[in-house]
Amino acid sequence: MPSEDEKFYHKIFCCGKPPPVTKEILKGVSGIIEHGKVTAIMGASGAGKTSLLNILSCRVDNGKNIQLGGGVFVNGAPYTFSNFGDFANYVMQNDILMQTLTVRETLEFAANLKLNRTKEEKDAHINKLVSDLKLEKCIDVLIGGTDIKGISGGEKKRTSIAFELISDPQVLFLDEPTSGLDSLTAYVIVWYMKKLSRSGNKTIAMTIHQPSSEIFELFDNLFLLVAGRMIYQGPAKDSTPYFAQMGFNCPEFNNPPDYFMSIMHH
Repeated sequence: MPSEDEKFYHKIFCCGKPPPVTKEILKGVSGIIEHGKVTAIMGASGAGKTSLLNILSCRVDNGKNIQLGGGVFVNGAPYTFSNFGDFANYVMQNDILMQTLTVRETLEFAANLKLNRTKEEKDAHINKLVSDLKLEKCIDVLIGGTDIKGISGGEKKRTSIAFELISDPQVLFLDEPTSGLDSLTAYVIVWYMKKLSRSGNKTIAMTIHQPSSEIFELFDNLFLLVAGRMIYQGPAKDSTPYFAQMGFNCPEFNNPPDYFMSIMHH
């Protein structure tokens, strides 16, 4: 178990008059994300999911309005923003891709930027990602955006994931990768993350709000956050019996994540 000084929390100070008000976002949160598995971080809006992921991804640091305590470690060693990219990548909830590039051009740009390989090797790597993420049908279509017609939201999300997988990171963080997607596309994305964690022996963690029962069954481990506190950490399949032991029995045929959200709101 992590020691007390390895616990991390996130405080945001709102400056102004009267005297500053301190808001503690994460409160003594401590956990382990296991290698070769998919870990889901669940909680209601405002529970601290994205704050936790941003800390793990070194996207926030101590400053005038933010104070972090404790530490974050990979294989027992601390890391910072400067070396985070050596082993990990982060897929944001809001896709940031060039609207005027095609999917192929986007991935070629990433490969030229991140890989020191021959053109043939880069093309082979891109083709594999395109095949794995089912992007063949839109490979030569513009990304598009508000003013340019382009690929769908699900295709854009899969392109963002492929973009971050170009460098073949050992750790991948995803912030709400299924947000705004239809149930089939959402399932395909999480299914691929599961496959990737096994075949690629990667560590994958994602925030997710309220997954379907089919998606929930794909998770290896589960973190449940309520108001910045961790109330469950362990195998996803053990979460339902864990809460049942405390008198919170998930009704038969109910989706466990839906039930967890209902009890976490009380």
